Amino acid sequence: MLPFQGQQIWDATFLGRSLTMRSMFDEPVATRDYLSNYGAFFIHCGATAMGNPGPDDRHPLHGDLPNAPYQDVQLIAGSNSEGPFMALTGRCRQTVAFSHDYVMEPTVRLQLDASSLAVDIVIENLKRSAMELMYLAHINFKPADGGRLVDTVADDSADIVVRQTLPPFFT
Repeated sequence: MLPFQGQQIWDATFLGRSLTMRSMFDEPVATRDYLSNYGAFFIHCGATAMGNPGPDDRHPLHGDLPNAPYQDVQLIAGSNSEGPFMALTGRCRQTVAFSHDYVMEPTVRLQLDASSLAVDIVIENLKRSAMELMYLAHINFKPADGGRLVDTVADDSADIVVRQTLPPFFT
């Protein structure tokens, strides 16, 4: 877990199997830039914008959340109806004058002997005007050897659109 950087789950191993994709980054890098720290198992994306910026967009790749700095972080040990658990939570405020002002509070909980994680997030708009919200819980799984990806999208030009304008960092 990266408690002070986006509350990312950098790496996950369950039942002796690493679930995290391979990346050129062996360990996390302290940065706000998404591509300079690419390789986490789980990241929060979005808030005020999402995805790849288009020609007229100025938002960061995958939005404000992936590498957001947290100052207030808490490790919680407790018990619930499922038994003992540990959880990580925190609070991060993102403010840009004349644009947005919100607080995000994610929580990741791991129950004793579990092979899955519970992830929640609350985003509260502190600005007096309405805030458009975009959010994506982004997981980067390592494919199983010999595995096969299955989807429901037809492999034709009516269902798949290839982006014609690429962001400036692509050559």
